[in-house]
Amino acid sequence: PIEHIINLYEKIKLEKTLIQTRELLEQKVRESLGEELKWATILDAIPSGVFVKDENLKYIRVNKSYAVFFNQNHKEFANFDDKELFDEPSADEFISICKQALNGNIYQNSDLALYISGEEKIFNAFIAPLRDAEGRTKGVYGAFQDFTEIRKLQQNYKNLFESMQEAFAEHEFVYDEHGVPVDYRFLIANEAFQKMTGLKVKDIIGKTVKEVLPNIEPFWVLTYAQVVVTGNSITFEMFSDSLNRHYLVHAFKTGEHRFACVYTDITEKKRFEEEIRRLNREWQLTYDNINSIILFLNKNFEITKTNNAVIKLLKLTPDEVLGKKCWEIVHGTHEAPSFCPVIRLLKTKKRETLEFQRDDRWYEVVVDPVFGDNNQLTGFIHILSDITERKRMENEREELQKQLIQSQKLDTIGKLAGGVAHDFNNMLSVIMGNIDLSILKLETGEPVKENLEEVRKAVERASELTKKILAFGQKQDMNPRVLDLNNEISTHIKLLKRVIPERIEIEWIPCEDLWNVYLDPAHLDMILLNLCVNARDAIPNEGKITIEVANKKIDMSVAKRHPNAIPGEYVMLRVSDTGTGIAPEIMDKIFEPYFTTKKPGEGTGLGLATLYGTVRQNNGFVTVESSLGKGSTFTIYLPRYKEGKDKEKENSNNWDYKLDVIPEEKRGAVLIIEDEKSVLEILNQIVYRMGFEPILTNDPIEALEQAQQNKSKIKLLISDIVLPVMNGFDLSKKIEEIIPSIKKIFITGYSEELKIKPSQEVHLVKKPFSVQILTQKIKEVLEL
Repeated sequence: PIEHIINLYEKIKLEKTLIQTRELLEQKVRESLGEELKWATILDAIPSGVFVKDENLKYIRVNKSYAVFFNQNHKEFANFDDKELFDEPSADEFISICKQALNGNIYQNSDLALYISGEEKIFNAFIAPLRDAEGRTKGVYGAFQDFTEIRKLQQNYKNLFESMQEAFAEHEFVYDEHGVPVDYRFLIANEAFQKMTGLKVKDIIGKTVKEVLPNIEPFWVLTYAQVVVTGNSITFEMFSDSLNRHYLVHAFKTGEHRFACVYTDITEKKRFEEEIRRLNREWQLTYDNINSIILFLNKNFEITKTNNAVIKLLKLTPDEVLGKKCWEIVHGTHEAPSFCPVIRLLKTKKRETLEFQRDDRWYEVVVDPVFGDNNQLTGFIHILSDITERKRMENEREELQKQLIQSQKLDTIGKLAGGVAHDFNNMLSVIMGNIDLSILKLETGEPVKENLEEVRKAVERASELTKKILAFGQKQDMNPRVLDLNNEISTHIKLLKRVIPERIEIEWIPCEDLWNVYLDPAHLDMILLNLCVNARDAIPNEGKITIEVANKKIDMSVAKRHPNAIPGEYVMLRVSDTGTGIAPEIMDKIFEPYFTTKKPGEGTGLGLATLYGTVRQNNGFVTVESSLGKGSTFTIYLPRYKEGKDKEKENSNNWDYKLDVIPEEKRGAVLIIEDEKSVLEILNQIVYRMGFEPILTNDPIEALEQAQQNKSKIKLLISDIVLPVMNGFDLSKKIEEIIPSIKKIFITGYSEELKIKPSQEVHLVKKPFSVQILTQKIKEVLEL
């Protein structure tokens, strides 16, 4: 575009030369008038088209240039008429102009448009009267210059000048008294200049740059002065503070003391470049601060670029790894190992990964292909990450998952065991009730009575067994109280020494300011005894059992590793031994009921199962650590007790076993609801023998109907807790609305049923119950 503008500028200057030629022609025509030979010679030598007409406007003579306009021979031109030469209406217009010249008028027009052979021609025309020596008009003469191409060039130049995206301006230098250029003036400028700079063209033409931009940098004047002085064009980039823009400038000399400039606004380009540089800096900063090593490899597996992570992970500088093969840096080998993911990628042409261990750290390698033109493999991106922490978390997660599965399995078994024990308690209640009733019918000394008493002892042992099963199922009876484990365990040490042989040392480590726990003392006895007996059995010879307590705060990080743990404050009870340890393959089974490694007859397999259930029932959790040949450590975490004083209840069993018959005046009806038929029958017999009228049902709806029908005589309600349709507590409230003065006794199979909370304190009888326990409870409730 710049070269085109220069060429246009030169052609425009040609127009001035042609005008000068016309002026010379006029002079020579006047000088040559009357000299025929000289006249013809001059006409043919003139590049402009010249014609001479007589008074009738007939052609007398034309030169060669004029004849060329019409593609005719100039010697035969006298035979042509203007109407034959020009198209209509151009012929009439030309004739009219010539007539005006005959009348003494001189016609001049640099843009005379005439049509010749269907084509528009633009002429710089001069037509004047032809006078003789006395001044008489003898005809007309004229000179035509073909400006068609020049005008097209001018129009093209104008269009380009006005529509070009680049700003264009021409200037003229202003000099001081010493001839030093100190300023330059605006001569012309295009629309793009106005848009680009914000300077309105109409306001700056004729003004100097210092008038328009008082704070213009001296650089501009000095630079353009060199262009004018040397005549050499220059191209440069410059930022203008006064306009706050970046420009690409092409300056060139256009004349004496003049120069022109083409300006391209590259502000956005510069901003884009700066943004690219900023992004590159950010990318490099990010690249160097990524914790993973990122290697760029060429197709020869040589490292061409790396980030600063290589310093941290491999203790190498980037310069030390550049140019080397990736396996030399990562694996320390001179050849690619068989498992190298880069080698695998050569076959698969897709991402390959590898995890490997180096020293005590785990690493992951991810390799991606880099494709060039024609989908040709040109290199690789090789990312090396330290995944030691991730592997540790994966192992912890896997271990936690195993613990969770084991915990869920134990919970499932516990629920099953609790259900079995509940049904078993119902059967034991029936057996024990019938035995007690049978014994009451027999006289002292009868042999069958002794047999029944032995059966009763067996039932009691079976009842103890169900308690253990219920303990594992977290459904055993609880009578918790506030305990200080320092005091409790100190008193147990002497008892433990009776079951621990002297070859085994017992070390007791109490804790100052130990927090209290809320625990059934019987549960503590069971926990200590189970752990210490197991520790004893694991020590074949001399050894040591260590019992330790401490205050522990469990945070979320610790709780996450144990499925049953909840963050909070706990009292830790730890029992360690120096025994044989537990084999890893059975570690997941040690809390399962009836699992034991002892010989037949030496253990039931319920010890640790009972311990696990008891701890869970008290909202604690258990952890086990063991090493073969070194020993095991069982750690119990029990929640810290923070509330009030112990609400310990006295539970006296010093009741007379004699089944008293209630005096008639104190008798009444007893409404009994029990969904187990055999238990219902035992309750019927006991209540009947005491002298009450039993009203029996196994359906809560029927019980409400019976209460309504017999409300005047019912004094006592005996109800199971778990019933169809509604529980015993809810049923008792409805019956109490019918009989406000009614007394209530509830029967439960296991403490899990007490999760159904009563609205007030209630009287409970737990299965399996004896006749003695039930009769004493009835007498207590009815205040007999």
